[in-house]
Amino acid sequence: MHMKVMEAVLKTVDTPPVNFKVLIEGEEEIGSPTLPKFCEEHQEMLAADLIVVSDSALIEKGKPTITYGLRGLAGIQIDVKGAKGDLHSGEYGGGVMNPIHALVKILDSFRDENNKILVDGFYDQIPELSEEERKALADVPFNEEQLRQDLDVPELTGEEGYSYVERTSVRPTLEINGIYGGFQGEGIKTVLPSEAAAKITCRLVPDQDPEKNC
Repeated sequence: MHMKVMEAVLKTVDTPPVNFKVLIEGEEEIGSPTLPKFCEEHQEMLAADLIVVSDSALIEKGKPTITYGLRGLAGIQIDVKGAKGDLHSGEYGGGVMNPIHALVKILDSFRDENNKILVDGFYDQIPELSEEERKALADVPFNEEQLRQDLDVPELTGEEGYSYVERTSVRPTLEINGIYGGFQGEGIKTVLPSEAAAKITCRLVPDQDPEKNC
Protein backbone atom coordinates (compact mmCIF):
# COMPACT_ATOMS: atom_id res chain seq x y z
CA MET A 1 0.00 0.00 0.00
CA HIS A 2 2.74 2.46 0.97
CA MET A 3 4.72 1.68 -2.17
CA LYS A 4 1.67 2.39 -4.35
CA VAL A 5 1.06 5.68 -2.55
CA MET A 6 4.65 6.75 -3.17
CA GLU A 7 4.34 5.67 -6.80
CA ALA A 8 1.18 7.75 -7.22
CA VAL A 9 2.83 10.81 -5.65
CA LEU A 10 5.92 10.52 -7.84
CA LYS A 11 3.76 10.17 -10.96
CA THR A 12 1.58 13.15 -10.00
CA VAL A 13 4.09 15.85 -9.07
CA ASP A 14 7.56 16.77 -10.26
CA THR A 15 8.85 17.24 -6.72
CA PRO A 16 7.30 15.27 -3.83
CA PRO A 17 6.10 17.45 -0.94
CA VAL A 18 8.03 15.25 1.49
CA ASN A 19 11.06 12.97 1.49
CA PHE A 20 10.45 9.22 1.57
CA LYS A 21 12.57 6.73 3.50
CA VAL A 22 11.71 3.03 3.35
CA LEU A 23 12.86 0.53 5.98
CA ILE A 24 11.99 -3.10 5.19
CA GLU A 25 12.49 -5.33 8.23
CA GLY A 26 11.89 -9.08 8.05
CA GLU A 27 12.37 -10.24 11.64
CA GLU A 28 9.16 -8.99 13.25
CA GLU A 29 7.78 -12.45 13.96
CA ILE A 30 10.89 -13.40 15.96
CA GLY A 31 11.05 -10.19 17.97
CA SER A 32 13.17 -8.04 15.61
CA PRO A 33 16.49 -8.84 17.34
CA THR A 34 18.56 -6.84 14.82
CA LEU A 35 16.37 -3.73 14.56
CA PRO A 36 17.20 -1.91 17.85
CA LYS A 37 20.95 -1.98 17.23
CA PHE A 38 20.47 -0.96 13.59
CA CYS A 39 18.32 2.01 14.59
CA GLU A 40 20.79 3.04 17.28
CA GLU A 41 23.69 2.97 14.83
CA HIS A 42 21.84 4.79 12.02
CA GLN A 43 19.85 7.47 13.85
CA GLU A 44 20.76 10.25 11.45
CA MET A 45 19.85 8.23 8.38
CA LEU A 46 16.50 7.15 9.88
CA ALA A 47 15.53 10.56 11.29
CA ALA A 48 11.95 11.41 10.29
CA ASP A 49 9.00 13.60 11.26
CA LEU A 50 6.48 10.81 10.76
CA ILE A 51 6.64 7.00 10.72
CA VAL A 52 4.07 4.83 8.93
CA VAL A 53 4.20 1.13 9.84
CA SER A 54 3.20 -1.63 7.42
CA ASP A 55 1.48 -3.96 9.85
CA SER A 56 -2.21 -4.24 9.11
CA ALA A 57 -4.81 -6.26 7.24
CA LEU A 58 -8.02 -5.97 5.27
CA ILE A 59 -11.38 -6.26 7.00
CA GLU A 60 -12.37 -8.77 4.37
CA LYS A 61 -11.08 -9.85 0.97
CA GLY A 62 -11.93 -7.17 -1.57
CA LYS A 63 -12.62 -4.43 1.02
CA PRO A 64 -9.90 -1.76 1.16
CA THR A 65 -9.10 -0.86 4.74
CA ILE A 66 -7.38 2.09 6.40
CA THR A 67 -5.68 1.28 9.72
CA TYR A 68 -5.05 4.40 11.81
CA GLY A 69 -3.80 2.77 15.00
CA LEU A 70 -2.50 -0.52 16.42
CA ARG A 71 -2.37 -1.83 19.98
CA GLY A 72 0.95 -2.03 21.78
CA LEU A 73 2.49 -5.13 23.34
CA ALA A 74 3.92 -6.16 26.69
CA GLY A 75 5.03 -9.68 27.55
CA ILE A 76 6.04 -11.65 30.61
CA GLN A 77 6.90 -15.21 31.61
CA ILE A 78 5.70 -16.82 34.82
CA ASP A 79 7.92 -19.54 36.29
CA VAL A 80 6.72 -21.73 39.16
CA LYS A 81 9.36 -23.81 40.94
CA GLY A 82 8.58 -26.73 43.22
CA ALA A 83 10.85 -29.52 44.42
CA LYS A 84 14.54 -29.62 43.49
CA GLY A 85 13.77 -32.22 40.81
CA ASP A 86 10.91 -34.18 39.24
CA LEU A 87 9.26 -36.58 41.68
CA HIS A 88 7.42 -39.90 41.33
CA SER A 89 3.71 -39.25 41.74
CA GLY A 90 3.19 -42.64 43.38
CA GLU A 91 5.52 -41.71 46.23
CA TYR A 92 4.99 -37.97 46.52
CA GLY A 93 1.66 -37.22 44.82
CA GLY A 94 -0.80 -35.63 47.21
CA GLY A 95 1.92 -34.53 49.62
CA VAL A 96 3.97 -32.07 47.56
CA MET A 97 2.66 -29.07 45.62
CA ASN A 98 2.51 -29.71 41.89
CA PRO A 99 3.83 -26.57 40.10
CA ILE A 100 1.44 -27.14 37.20
CA HIS A 101 -1.54 -27.07 39.56
CA ALA A 102 -0.21 -23.85 41.11
CA LEU A 103 0.36 -22.29 37.69
CA VAL A 104 -3.16 -23.19 36.51
CA LYS A 105 -4.61 -21.44 39.57
CA ILE A 106 -2.56 -18.32 38.84
CA LEU A 107 -3.62 -18.24 35.20
CA ASP A 108 -7.28 -18.88 36.03
CA SER A 109 -7.25 -15.86 38.37
CA PHE A 110 -6.59 -13.47 35.48
CA ARG A 111 -10.20 -13.43 34.18
CA ASP A 112 -13.73 -13.65 35.47
CA GLU A 113 -16.59 -15.59 33.88
CA ASN A 114 -17.32 -12.64 31.56
CA ASN A 115 -13.71 -12.46 30.30
CA LYS A 116 -12.99 -9.27 32.22
CA ILE A 117 -9.31 -9.11 33.18
CA LEU A 118 -8.87 -9.09 36.96
CA VAL A 119 -5.23 -8.01 37.22
CA ASP A 120 -5.09 -5.07 39.66
CA GLY A 121 -4.90 -1.76 37.82
CA PHE A 122 -5.14 -3.31 34.36
CA TYR A 123 -7.91 -0.98 33.18
CA ASP A 124 -6.74 2.13 35.08
CA GLN A 125 -6.40 5.29 32.95
CA ILE A 126 -8.18 3.68 29.98
CA PRO A 127 -10.91 6.06 28.76
CA GLU A 128 -14.31 4.64 27.91
CA LEU A 129 -15.18 4.56 24.24
CA SER A 130 -17.24 7.53 23.13
CA GLU A 131 -20.55 7.08 21.36
CA GLU A 132 -18.93 8.43 18.21
CA GLU A 133 -16.14 5.84 18.41
CA ARG A 134 -18.55 2.98 19.03
CA LYS A 135 -20.71 4.05 16.12
CA ALA A 136 -17.68 4.26 13.82
CA LEU A 137 -16.61 0.75 14.84
CA ALA A 138 -20.16 -0.56 14.46
CA ASP A 139 -20.22 0.84 10.92
CA VAL A 140 -17.19 -1.25 9.92
CA PRO A 141 -18.52 -3.74 7.34
CA PHE A 142 -17.58 -6.89 9.18
CA ASN A 143 -19.30 -10.29 9.10
CA GLU A 144 -18.82 -12.07 12.44
CA GLU A 145 -20.68 -15.20 11.34
CA GLN A 146 -18.49 -15.53 8.25
CA LEU A 147 -15.38 -15.24 10.43
CA ARG A 148 -16.71 -17.87 12.82
CA GLN A 149 -17.21 -20.26 9.93
CA ASP A 150 -13.80 -19.47 8.42
CA LEU A 151 -12.09 -20.20 11.76
CA ASP A 152 -14.23 -23.31 12.31
CA VAL A 153 -15.08 -22.44 15.93
CA PRO A 154 -18.48 -22.87 17.63
CA GLU A 155 -18.63 -19.21 18.64
CA LEU A 156 -16.68 -15.97 18.93
CA THR A 157 -16.13 -14.86 22.49
CA GLY A 158 -14.42 -12.20 24.57
CA GLU A 159 -14.96 -9.35 27.00
CA GLU A 160 -18.66 -8.95 27.73
CA GLY A 161 -20.29 -5.72 26.58
CA TYR A 162 -18.11 -5.19 23.51
CA SER A 163 -18.42 -6.27 19.90
CA TYR A 164 -15.83 -8.45 18.17
CA VAL A 165 -14.43 -5.43 16.32
CA GLU A 166 -14.10 -3.48 19.58
CA ARG A 167 -12.51 -6.42 21.39
CA THR A 168 -9.89 -6.91 18.70
CA SER A 169 -9.06 -3.27 18.00
CA VAL A 170 -9.57 -0.88 20.93
CA ARG A 171 -9.79 -3.07 24.04
CA PRO A 172 -6.74 -4.41 25.90
CA THR A 173 -6.11 -8.14 26.15
CA LEU A 174 -4.20 -10.65 28.24
CA GLU A 175 -3.45 -13.89 26.41
CA ILE A 176 -1.61 -17.06 27.43
CA ASN A 177 0.67 -17.83 24.50
CA GLY A 178 2.24 -21.00 25.84
CA ILE A 179 2.19 -23.21 28.92
CA TYR A 180 4.52 -26.06 29.69
CA GLY A 181 5.86 -28.29 32.44
CA GLY A 182 6.32 -31.95 33.23
CA PHE A 183 6.23 -34.84 30.80
CA GLN A 184 5.54 -33.87 27.18
CA GLY A 185 6.05 -37.15 25.29
CA GLU A 186 3.54 -39.72 24.09
CA GLY A 187 1.89 -42.04 26.57
CA ILE A 188 1.96 -41.69 30.36
CA LYS A 189 4.78 -40.94 32.75
CA THR A 190 3.89 -40.72 36.44
CA VAL A 191 5.92 -37.60 37.12
CA LEU A 192 5.26 -34.82 39.58
CA PRO A 193 7.14 -32.01 37.82
CA SER A 194 9.55 -29.72 39.60
CA GLU A 195 8.62 -26.65 37.57
CA ALA A 196 6.09 -25.15 35.19
CA ALA A 197 5.94 -21.95 33.15
CA ALA A 198 3.63 -19.83 31.05
CA LYS A 199 4.31 -17.14 28.46
CA ILE A 200 1.87 -14.22 28.44
CA THR A 201 1.40 -11.17 26.26
CA CYS A 202 -0.93 -8.19 26.65
CA ARG A 203 -2.19 -5.99 23.87
CA LEU A 204 -2.20 -2.40 25.15
CA VAL A 205 -4.43 0.54 24.21
CA PRO A 206 -3.92 4.33 24.47
CA ASP A 207 -3.10 5.63 27.99
CA GLN A 208 -2.28 2.13 29.23
CA ASP A 209 1.20 2.05 30.79
CA PRO A 210 2.85 -1.40 30.87
CA GLU A 211 4.92 -0.37 33.90
CA LYS A 212 1.81 0.52 35.90
CA ASN A 213 -1.11 -1.43 34.45
CA CYS A 214 0.35 -4.88 33.73
